[in-house]
Amino acid sequence: MTTIDPTVAKVLDKARPKDEDEDEDTLLEELESDTAALDAFREKRIQQLHDEYDTILPPSHPPSQC
Repeated sequence: MTTIDPTVAKVLDKARPKDEDEDEDTLLEELESDTAALDAFREKRIQQLHDEYDTILPPSHPPSQC
């Protein structure tokens, strides 16, 4: 089972009025409000994806250059 980042979980678990539960823009705004933590999370996740990508490539392919 995949684990969810604690920052994302905190925003999703936050109690909201019923009509706000389905407001995607509000959820995205809350996630984007903590930009430093999210920037670090994004960088970490990008690196993880690059590492995974590099491990699944056949040896004839050069590693990704990012």
